[in-house]
Amino acid sequence: MKMKIAIASDMEGAALRSALAQYLAGQGQEVIDKGENNGASECAALVAASIAGGEAHWGILVSGAGVGVSIAANRFEGIRASVCPDTFAVERGAREEGMNVLCLGSGSVGVELSKELAASFVKAVLTREK
Repeated sequence: MKMKIAIASDMEGAALRSALAQYLAGQGQEVIDKGENNGASECAALVAASIAGGEAHWGILVSGAGVGVSIAANRFEGIRASVCPDTFAVERGAREEGMNVLCLGSGSVGVELSKELAASFVKAVLTREK
């Protein structure tokens, strides 16, 4: 099953967002790249609007620490966002807690770990949807 994933970042997370968007598209997912934005609230609003409007079903937000975008995203109705430092947290959050937005900090996860986390997110959500 193909996922529709909206992704956005602030300036600190731009390089990681681009790498993740390319990786997810290469894995056959439909990526809706909302680009680099000024701050956490703007990033979160773009991804939340994509989910609320049905353009995307899930989202990924990237900032320097991941915390600001997580807090901002959780202010929107229907959004369950969390910063996840490892695959255990991603899988638990997506399968058992209903997390629909994965938040990542570019200062704490590199490109390879972020790819693992995104892959875990996709797998967990698809498992939950069955």
